[in-house]
Amino acid sequence: CFGSSARCYRPGDEVFFGRSGTYNLPAFGDRGLVKKTTCRGVVVDFGEKGLLLLNFADILPQQPLPDDCSVGTKLHYGGPKREYENGDVLNFGDVGEISGTCGSSKTEADRLIIKFVGHQNAKRIRRALLFSELSIPGGYRLGERVYWCGSAWALADGDRLQFGQEGEIAGCTDVCDGMDKERVAVLFKGNKQPVAMHLVEISRVAPSIPGGLQVGDKVYYAWPNWTAPDGSTLTFGTEGKVAGCSCAGDGSHDEQLWVKFGDAFACIELNQITTEPPSIPGGFKLGE
Repeated sequence: CFGSSARCYRPGDEVFFGRSGTYNLPAFGDRGLVKKTTCRGVVVDFGEKGLLLLNFADILPQQPLPDDCSVGTKLHYGGPKREYENGDVLNFGDVGEISGTCGSSKTEADRLIIKFVGHQNAKRIRRALLFSELSIPGGYRLGERVYWCGSAWALADGDRLQFGQEGEIAGCTDVCDGMDKERVAVLFKGNKQPVAMHLVEISRVAPSIPGGLQVGDKVYYAWPNWTAPDGSTLTFGTEGKVAGCSCAGDGSHDEQLWVKFGDAFACIELNQITTEPPSIPGGFKLGE
């Protein structure tokens, strides 16, 4: 191990690039693995960036914090209520202090280690759920009543959603796909866990289906045959059942709805369906 005051790095140690990168160099905070230590510095493998010989001052033993954070910074937790096996309970709005980062793996790189008052140990929290000023997208408030506007939906954990099902705002979401500002976490009645909902999928008032239709009403496809990108075909006269509002978010929710045709769902405009089997003008038959 070389260097008197420098940390001793060994092959396989995880390190991070500690200065602003330039062309063909890693970016600040990029992860690498130590290959060997020499009297001239540390040889680090940065994957696609290759092997680099770096000075001890150019590498960090821990992943650096985001630019807007530092150890001791106080942040608000904005996610749904969490209960831990050791008895700790984390509630929306709780304030904690940053004590470090979690690592650089795909599951840990976007998390910070937060110490919350009264908790037995620090928690690993996604950055998306931590706020300096707390607010819920859509202007919603914690516990506010909302309704599901989409079709029936079975979730992987056994929870279910039905059109018009009532729920309560539980906090912000951490899907981390760049769209969390357009989502909220909702705990629906009868379900065990909150679920991430796009703002266009919920309503503050009980939803109604366009055209005066009700979930389960029988309708028929009355437009020309149509083939979907996946190869499935919707043919003139096919019978279906109304399943819910469109929730498309394109401003046409008063003109569209979800209809279940067999095992498939389709977002259909009102003028494309009828409540009675359709007929072709002039007495013609389909395919004639």
